[in-house]
Amino acid sequence: ITSRDSAILKWDPPTEKGHNGVITGYLIKYQLRNNTSSQMTRTVGAVTQLSLDNLLTGVTYSFTVAAISCNRSGPDATMVDFSTISDTPPNSNTVGIVVGIVVVLLGLIILVVILCIVLTKKQRHQQRKQEKEIKTFFSVPQGIYMASSDHEVKNNSDEAAVSQISKTQFAAHVRELAMDKNNGFEREYNKIQNDPNGVNNIAKAHKKKNRYHNI
Repeated sequence: ITSRDSAILKWDPPTEKGHNGVITGYLIKYQLRNNTSSQMTRTVGAVTQLSLDNLLTGVTYSFTVAAISCNRSGPDATMVDFSTISDTPPNSNTVGIVVGIVVVLLGLIILVVILCIVLTKKQRHQQRKQEKEIKTFFSVPQGIYMASSDHEVKNNSDEAAVSQISKTQFAAHVRELAMDKNNGFEREYNKIQNDPNGVNNIAKAHKKKNRYHNI
């Protein structure tokens, strides 16, 4: 029976045939295993156990016992090893839990970093796409004519059905086109290019029918 720095040694008495007279005590020899220079001895009476204190922690010892009779000491018994208990190591389950938590936290950190990178790239891509669409919208392909800012809307029979965009409405109109992921710009541009009725047509003959004539 051992602890960190002590041990209780127990043994059985010799058989009746092994007695050389009445047993009066026992001689106990103990040492660090495979180190005879560290051997120490203790003598006890006719008992079958011995308590040892002040042992080294976490070390293996060897011990043997010889019976002492009124006539002489008997032979040493077979050497037996025992070990003191080392300082309590961390519980393996606790270590596993800590390692698991660390791994999960590292995984979460890596995931957050990846998500941030992806979202940043997506945001930049959308921003570049929006800038490109705005530039395309405000460009003047195929002879689009824009009237000067001091022109007023003129109503005539050809323009009666045209919903003109005034200068004061233009900013709100652009914001409306920017809704739905900027798809409004593409639809408006296609109308300007392809409207056969002239309401949004870019041809010079339909200039005043164009809803952006007043901008």
